[in-house]
Amino acid sequence: MGDDQVALFVDASWQGPCVVLSPGDYPKSWLLGIPNDSLSSVRIGAHARALICVDDDYGGTCAAYDADVADFVGQPGGNDSASSVRVLGRDHICEAGGPPELAARLVETCDREYPRMVKLLGEASLYKPPFTISIRQSDRPGTTFGDAIVLEASHITAHPDDQGMLVHELAHVVQDYPHAPYWLIEGIADYVRYALGYMDVFSPGGCGPGESYKGGYACGATLLRFVENRFPGTVRRLQQRLRDDSFDGHLVPGVETEALWQLCQQGPCAAEPRVSPPR
Repeated sequence: MGDDQVALFVDASWQGPCVVLSPGDYPKSWLLGIPNDSLSSVRIGAHARALICVDDDYGGTCAAYDADVADFVGQPGGNDSASSVRVLGRDHICEAGGPPELAARLVETCDREYPRMVKLLGEASLYKPPFTISIRQSDRPGTTFGDAIVLEASHITAHPDDQGMLVHELAHVVQDYPHAPYWLIEGIADYVRYALGYMDVFSPGGCGPGESYKGGYACGATLLRFVENRFPGTVRRLQQRLRDDSFDGHLVPGVETEALWQLCQQGPCAAEPRVSPPR
């Protein structure tokens, strides 16, 4: 096996029938050279990466591997469940499933925005790349579990311009707080989205009628932008405090969050009618 190749094994611990794959796309199970839903272990070449997905055409749950796996039991896609594989180099921060054109765009966004995100928040993710983006059916447009991002298939394929959703989910990979208020987790993620230039028709920012910063997302992000303008460095300090679990409920030490909210309601947090984003 070459340094740029991967070897797929039907049995755990690199036993049983095996096939070696060279760099390229293997979108259908019959192209893998082993029976569908039979992968149990894999060896990865020194310069290779394998994106392994549970469905044909890189659908369902996907995971990227830079190192050998002796047993797929407990791995994101599970054992005996692989149906499509990409053999890649180690050039990117993220690897994505889904249609090739969409996957390439998501990977490009991740490669461009992750370093900017790290600079904005002052800390890198505790997880080591590659981060994986799966395109599959879900009850939410985007979710993140550790270093694994899931984008809802029907939404992102219908609206590939909604790259801000990926930026929001990628922010969660960087956050990884042990404990934090829900509104602040989602508020910081949208704050990052907007700070990197993704305030758009899919997430226009601001607060709608009856909304509070406690709902997080756009309204929470709007409060954070207001506070950041008054107290520069607040969001970076929040990132550090939330990471080391020392957040005490105050966005700014000695200042009540409700007082900041009342001030913000006189300006950028004032309620405005909302237009439903494209779905």
